[in-house]
Amino acid sequence: MPPSQHLKSVGHALVARRAALDPTHHRTRGGWMKTVTAQSTLSKRVIVDIETGARDNYATDTLTTLEHLYHLKHGTLATALTGGPLVADDDTVLYPTPAEDTPTPPGVRRTTHQGRILEIVADLEAEVDDLPDEVAEEMIRRSVEHMAAQALLLMDVERRRWERGRYDVPPPDDSET
Repeated sequence: MPPSQHLKSVGHALVARRAALDPTHHRTRGGWMKTVTAQSTLSKRVIVDIETGARDNYATDTLTTLEHLYHLKHGTLATALTGGPLVADDDTVLYPTPAEDTPTPPGVRRTTHQGRILEIVADLEAEVDDLPDEVAEEMIRRSVEHMAAQALLLMDVERRRWERGRYDVPPPDDSET
């Protein structure tokens, strides 16, 4: 996995961790920032950078503060940023997730698009992080439903286009064989 994709995966694990800590208040970045500012002096920029995988160079005291905020085992964040596992303070491995750690079972299809879909959802969450949780959740839900409907329509159009191209090819001439 390229380094940037690895950092984004660690960021997604941190977003999931903060949401799991308090789904009511920490699902959006706005709610999380209230907790961050109450417990530390970290800026919103640091939180955005770590959760989006924008960079991997943080001061040691910043990493320690982040570990405290996300309830992580001491030293695990520095390890995770360099390719190691991300471990919660209760010894639960947050990254890589079991799905990333184990091979894909036969018959299960895994695509590179799944990561892009997660990025889109993270971008939607970032867009509404200053709104109340209920409003943000409803806006994200509607956006995801709209994306799903648009994707199905587009897939139908593309499939028909592909089928027309497939059947427009003249059959092979048997006399040439």
